[in-house]
Amino acid sequence: MAVIAGYEASLHYINTDIAAAAMTAEPMEALDAARTLWRVADRTKRWLDPLATTTVKVDGLEADATVCYAGGFARFAEGVAAGSLVTIDGKCFDHTTVNKLGGAKQWSLDLQSDEYDVTSWDSGKWREFINILKGATVTFDRWWLDALFVLYLQDITPASLIGLELRAAADYRYYAYGHLTSDAIKMAVDGVAEESISVRVTGPVEYTEE
Repeated sequence: MAVIAGYEASLHYINTDIAAAAMTAEPMEALDAARTLWRVADRTKRWLDPLATTTVKVDGLEADATVCYAGGFARFAEGVAAGSLVTIDGKCFDHTTVNKLGGAKQWSLDLQSDEYDVTSWDSGKWREFINILKGATVTFDRWWLDALFVLYLQDITPASLIGLELRAAADYRYYAYGHLTSDAIKMAVDGVAEESISVRVTGPVEYTEE
């Protein structure tokens, strides 16, 4: 388990009641020298709909890539050849759907991996484990402003999404989708009102330099 702390974060409420906009052959750009990590080039189309049928193509042919819908990423097992055109078909949430809820004064990202015991008679005197499932949780601390998150929890549905944009350094960010799981408000006579928010990540977490 790894815990990553950062100094700036943005929470985006994704209004899934509004239909996502279709994308066809949307261009992507390479983000690393190995050309394994790609992202939707148009910044306004980077919050992808995880429920939509999504296809990544290289030079017009369907390719095998892991899609991180938050942030609009596609990761290939091997680098794409230089000069190739990488595109994506699917749906994205536009500016009328993605609403920034605010920032945080501190945040932490807790990455988890479930281990399963696969010890056998051939293992000798040492246990053996394999990793099967990965997950993550995010916590935010911020100054309490209003009852927005309380109202969100009351109106939550299975399709409700929070878009997470976590900055760990000046140009280094994590992206993920998640579901709000708790909202704790703290008030003290000798301090200001504070709010602690917990989000359970759904799907992959991706990171990049920007």
